[in-house]
Amino acid sequence: MAWLDVVIVLVIVISGLIGFTRGFVKEAVSVITWVAAIWLAVLFSGDVAAMLPQALERATFSLGGTDFEIRNIRISIAFVLLVVATLIAGAVVNLLLAKVTSARMVRGADRLLGLAFGIVRGAAIIVIMVLAAGLTMAPLSDWWLAAHLLPPFEQTAIRIVDLLPADIARHFSWNATV
Repeated sequence: MAWLDVVIVLVIVISGLIGFTRGFVKEAVSVITWVAAIWLAVLFSGDVAAMLPQALERATFSLGGTDFEIRNIRISIAFVLLVVATLIAGAVVNLLLAKVTSARMVRGADRLLGLAFGIVRGAAIIVIMVLAAGLTMAPLSDWWLAAHLLPPFEQTAIRIVDLLPADIARHFSWNATV
């Protein structure tokens, strides 16, 4: 199992455990927030990127002796800003909802449903990471190609990118043919 596979499993397991401990109500709002964050970032990252300085076109960095290039970093920054802003708004809603509602549900069912929602959230986090990686050269690296658990997440990311306008979608790539 490649180290990236271990990261994927850990993200999903930890997210599931958090969901189990928090319960259904909080996790339902959390998943809705994550879906909204991805949706808003996909829809509006181009508009937000246009507001960022032109100087943020490209960036390069080295990780483990491999050089990576982020093409059009403005799109990446805009995407991350929109996701983070939406997550903050969702956290505020979750806090307010927790104060308004009483958690007098059946605790076992609440926790099991929270576990399911946590797993979905973990998968969404992996898809976001794959989307971000699609803006770099990371998907061409040996460590990326060695991961066995990535294909379903890559396919989901590709489907999301297919929904983007062509001028944004062209910045994403997971292999030489995509």
